[in-house]
Amino acid sequence: MKKRVLVIDDSADFREIYEDAISNAGFSVDTAANGKVGLDKMLLDRPDVILIDVRMPVLSGDETLAEMRKHKELDNLPVVVMTVMPADEKGQDVATAGPIVAYITKDTASPDDVINKIKEVLGTSQQPYDPKND
Repeated sequence: MKKRVLVIDDSADFREIYEDAISNAGFSVDTAANGKVGLDKMLLDRPDVILIDVRMPVLSGDETLAEMRKHKELDNLPVVVMTVMPADEKGQDVATAGPIVAYITKDTASPDDVINKIKEVLGTSQQPYDPKND
């Protein structure tokens, strides 16, 4: 079964680029345009890992992480924060808001970097799913 990745970002271009790249790497991908929609999707069908932006309308990344902490079923759900903010500007709110396992700076990370981070977080160095093996 494919591992599931939820990409939460208000940029449609970003969501499209990463949905294609992550899907082509063999993962199942879902997207959300803001934290509220993302949280609803997490509660409906828990993904294996989340990629989330910090600055978004409706419910920001740090607000979404804080909301996640209120739901026992989302415990230990790994979160990779993707942002344009440098590491020293992320602030304590994001750092203490939830189960963050990695930070990626959008303007320096390639899709391959993101896919490698997802694989690292999920503990796999190979394709998570290969239909030829079915």
